[in-house]
Amino acid sequence: MYLVSGTGAIGFAVLSRPLVGVGHSLDSQAESGGSVRQVDLGRVSSAALMLSGAAGVVMPRRVASALELPATSTRGVAETRAGLGGTYAALGGWALVSGDPAAQAAVGVTWLGAAGARLASLIVDRPRTDWAFWAYLTAEIGFGATALGYAAHRACHE
Repeated sequence: MYLVSGTGAIGFAVLSRPLVGVGHSLDSQAESGGSVRQVDLGRVSSAALMLSGAAGVVMPRRVASALELPATSTRGVAETRAGLGGTYAALGGWALVSGDPAAQAAVGVTWLGAAGARLASLIVDRPRTDWAFWAYLTAEIGFGATALGYAAHRACHE
């Protein structure tokens, strides 16, 4: 994936190979003062996991409330901070900093595990589903598949 930026416009183009011979629009953008740089989506997935965890550490009551998990005691807040915060922040941060394909694969499996459990909950728990439920599911599948795909790609090319 390449991030293209220039005067007044930023866009994304998903490419299956490097820019050489891909087309003129990205090359023209770069020649006209814009810049073209590769964006590692595996790292984006890791950063998203780390940031969601950081939110759990910094504001556990808001995270718990957004997930409809009422932290009704200081112990509940501490568990939210540790389980939904520290765990994900550490895993995402490790994958982001190390760049190790195995770490990115762990991030992908974590996201997809959350998506699988969310889908199973539709049958087992029959939760009230609002836009946030579906947005979380979409993000979990997207970030998970992306991280696993990039981890596999990098493992094959190293």
